[in-house]
Amino acid sequence: MSLDKFDLTDLHLPKGPIITESQDGVSRKVLVSLHRAGVVRKLGPGLYSQDLVTPAQELIRKKFWRIVAYYFDEAIVSDRSALYEGLPIDGVVTVVSNTRLSPVVLPGLKVLPRKGSSAFFDDIPWLHGLTFASVPRTIVENLMLWNRDKNRKRSASPDELYDWLGKKINFANSMEISTFKSRSIEIASFMEVSSSNIEEFLDGVNSKLMRKSTKLGLGDLKLIDPYEKL
Repeated sequence: MSLDKFDLTDLHLPKGPIITESQDGVSRKVLVSLHRAGVVRKLGPGLYSQDLVTPAQELIRKKFWRIVAYYFDEAIVSDRSALYEGLPIDGVVTVVSNTRLSPVVLPGLKVLPRKGSSAFFDDIPWLHGLTFASVPRTIVENLMLWNRDKNRKRSASPDELYDWLGKKINFANSMEISTFKSRSIEIASFMEVSSSNIEEFLDGVNSKLMRKSTKLGLGDLKLIDPYEKL
């Protein structure tokens, strides 16, 4: 298609820096023609930008949630990424997706999908139609993957999980870890995963927190779900 065959002012390109096929009402054929004419540049499969100056990595970093949702519709932000509010760790975001299973590699961003359970009632609605794994689900899936994945590229270690839970401590109330434990066991059962290591891990966390509480004279400790207020 030649650009002479249509008026650019009639295209109604989105004002933002990121343009995606279909989602923004611009066909692939038109985007390919605009790319060839130097009006837009290609950042990845089906992903373009009108910004011809800003480094691609910076553009992707600013809009990475929208980009993740474009490639992985209705995915669940999970595994190690769930410990870090979904922010890329070493440029990597991990998701559960039952629609697309091939990784997406872009400048400064790699999205690693895996097949897994659909969203549970206590998973958190997130941006652009995505979902965020709940605390119990995060515990179960990371321990499950840590034990299964020899390379351990997408799972957090037990020590990371402990530190993550420790950051959610409220010193004013009694401990509620039993709630996390019971829900984690329910999720493990649904996923057909042994709950023994999950129980052992959470009992260990409980013991460590109680020892810390006694040592510091702070009274009982409470684990707080960081997403309950979102």
